[in-house]
Amino acid sequence: MSKKKSSAEGSRAKKVGRGVDALFSDTREGTARRRAARKSPPPATEPTRDAEAELESMLEAEARAATTGSDTEAPAVAGEGVTLTDEELLDAIDVPPGGHGPAKEGGEERGLPVTVEEIRPAAPPREEEPTPEPSPLPKREKPRKKPERPSASESTEVPPSRPRVYVMGKPSEVNLDRPPGDSVRPQSPFIRPEPPPLEETPLPEHTPEEEATLRASLDYAKIAELHKRIDLLYDKVPKFISNRPADTEQILGTLRQARTILIENPEDFVIAEYKIQQAMSLYNRIENSEKWGDVYGWRVFYFEVVVFFLLLASFVGLLAFGTEFSNFLARLFGVENPGQEVLTAIGFWSTLVWGGIGGVVGALYILWTHVSQRQDFERQHVMWYIGQPIMGLILGGVTFLIINAGLLSLQGGQVAAQSLRTEPQFFPALIAFIAGFRPQFIFGLLVKIINVISPGGESGQQ
Repeated sequence: MSKKKSSAEGSRAKKVGRGVDALFSDTREGTARRRAARKSPPPATEPTRDAEAELESMLEAEARAATTGSDTEAPAVAGEGVTLTDEELLDAIDVPPGGHGPAKEGGEERGLPVTVEEIRPAAPPREEEPTPEPSPLPKREKPRKKPERPSASESTEVPPSRPRVYVMGKPSEVNLDRPPGDSVRPQSPFIRPEPPPLEETPLPEHTPEEEATLRASLDYAKIAELHKRIDLLYDKVPKFISNRPADTEQILGTLRQARTILIENPEDFVIAEYKIQQAMSLYNRIENSEKWGDVYGWRVFYFEVVVFFLLLASFVGLLAFGTEFSNFLARLFGVENPGQEVLTAIGFWSTLVWGGIGGVVGALYILWTHVSQRQDFERQHVMWYIGQPIMGLILGGVTFLIINAGLLSLQGGQVAAQSLRTEPQFFPALIAFIAGFRPQFIFGLLVKIINVISPGGESGQQ
């Protein structure tokens, strides 16, 4: 009894499951039937009812059985009696719901057409209008504090400043912070402007008759001599002045122009001869400058070194034996104790010495400029190098007179004033050295003093 009951329940569950499958595969039922009909004639089976009606009847029967507790007959399953092979069943199952369109096999459509619902794109979100930001409020400026005035009890410290040189009348400030440059270096009186490069001279045009006349009167011996002079310079220039690329290029370019004229236009040998003379003159000036620098340059150098050590030794002796020298001067002048006159004489000698040392340094600087840097030393300038230390001595004495006459004073902070009170002799010596090193400095100072003394003198002369 129990076996029959269990078999009945199993068959019922199987039928119910097939009914559910039929519910979800109603679209495939017709396809399976058509395929079976094409392959073999369908067996005589009971006509099937509609799947929805069968499903409703099955659900009603199950509901009655659940309420009454009695067994009901298993309803007929949709599609019962239809025989399908495993391959056809798998084909029917594997068709995806809402497929990708009908697949063709042998020219026939496979499966049912799938209706695709039109999907409307969602409306894009509206862009929200940016809300205007509130304008920032203007910042209120903080009231500036008024500088507090120092009380009478508080002492105001003045930062020490560098000394400044003034001339009585219209003050002329000397900027001591200015870096050294061409304006503070000694200016050479021998510097000449650089000569312009030798340009190619255009050849004159001749008529055929003039050209024939010139060729008939050519001196071929003269032309051959010009060629030899060109060859000689071509040989000397690379050997002796190759360390001057600019001058070498200029000389060789001029010789090339002269050679071209002698070959292509021999009737214009006068222009070729002129260019050869130009090249020869430039070469001789360079050669003589090097020769004079080796001979006279060293002599001037030794002279300046000897003068420098003599002046330096005199100043060191003045510092070491200042007291003895003061007593000697006092006895010489018939004074028992050295007074202000003796101290003034010592200061005068100090400015003379440092003016001469400045002249020596300036002469050595100019000598280096013309022998080593510009390489245009000339022997006729030797007299200037010898006289420069003597001029420095004289300008140092003039500086001492200007300072002691009160036409030149030093003003500055507390530090500068204190240094002048302790060692006043060094300031005139410094100004004297500058005067000897760069005479233009003291010359400009003298011109300003003349303008102070006689303001209309210069305009009256003009």
